[in-house]
Amino acid sequence: MEKIVLITGATDGIGKEVATQLAQKGYHVLLHGRNAVKAAQVQQAIITETGNQNVTPVIADLFDLQAVQAMAEKIRNDYDRLDVLINNAGAYLGKVRRTNAAGLEHTLTLNVLAPFLLTNLLLPLIQKSPAGRIVNTSSAMHRRAGRPDFEDFQFAHDFEPARAYAISKLYVIWLTRHWAQVLADRHITNVTVNASHPGAVATNFGLADDKGWLPNLIFKLAPMFESTPAKGAQTTVYLADSPAVATVTGAFFNQKKKRERPNDRYYSAAAEQAVWDHCLALVKPYLD
Repeated sequence: MEKIVLITGATDGIGKEVATQLAQKGYHVLLHGRNAVKAAQVQQAIITETGNQNVTPVIADLFDLQAVQAMAEKIRNDYDRLDVLINNAGAYLGKVRRTNAAGLEHTLTLNVLAPFLLTNLLLPLIQKSPAGRIVNTSSAMHRRAGRPDFEDFQFAHDFEPARAYAISKLYVIWLTRHWAQVLADRHITNVTVNASHPGAVATNFGLADDKGWLPNLIFKLAPMFESTPAKGAQTTVYLADSPAVATVTGAFFNQKKKRERPNDRYYSAAAEQAVWDHCLALVKPYLD
C-alpha cells in the first residue's frame, strides 16, 4: 500500500530534500508551499529526479490559520488517510515584531500554532493509517531559550527574534511530548509523534527578513560551516520511515538520528500544559 505523506515547507531547503527522499522511497508526497508556481516547479523537479509521479502540490500561507484550516479540509476531502505528517515549515524572522490579520505574532504562528492546528485537524486522517507518524521540526536553538513568559505568550513586550525563535522551538518539543501523552490517554496506539533537530543546514529559512546587522552577518556566514539539506533531512526521513522508530513516541532526535534529552531547565508538567492550553485557545476559532 502506497504511503501518503504531507510535508509543510517542502518547496525549499530541508523540506524539499525530505520530499525528494520520500518520493524516492515510493511515498505519495503532498508537497506544501506558499507559492503555487514554485510548488509546481518543485513538483516537476522531484518527478523528474525520482520517477515518482505521485507528487501533489498543496498551497497555503501558514501565517494565516484560515488558510491552514482550508488546506486541512481539502486534504481530508481528497484522501482517505494520511500516513505521515511532517511539520517542517518554520523560520527565524526579522527584528521587527509582525502579526497576521488576526493579530497573531508571526514566529509563534508559523513555528508553533500552524503545526499545532494542522495536527489537530488532520489527526482523524492519520488515525486511519495502520501506523501513522507525526514529525515536528524543532531545533537545538531551543537550548538557548530563556524562561517562557506565559503572560506574554506572543512576545508583545521587548520582542527579540532569537529569543522568540528559541522559545518557539522549545514549545515544539513540549507540545510533541504532550501530544504523545494525549494520544496515549485517548488510547490511540497506531500514531506516534516525535521531534527532530536537522542540524545547522545551509538553507534560506532565515535570510528573508531584516534581523539586525549581527544576526544577518551570522546567517550570511553560516553556510560556510553548515551541513547540506540532504544531510539535514536524514533525521526527519528516519523518523518518518524507519522501522527502528516505529513504536517510539514523544522523543527528540538530533541531527545524527540519535535520541537526545532536550533542555529541561524550565520544564514542568504545568509549563507543558500551559503551552498546550495557550495554543488550544489561540487556534480554537479554526478547529472544526
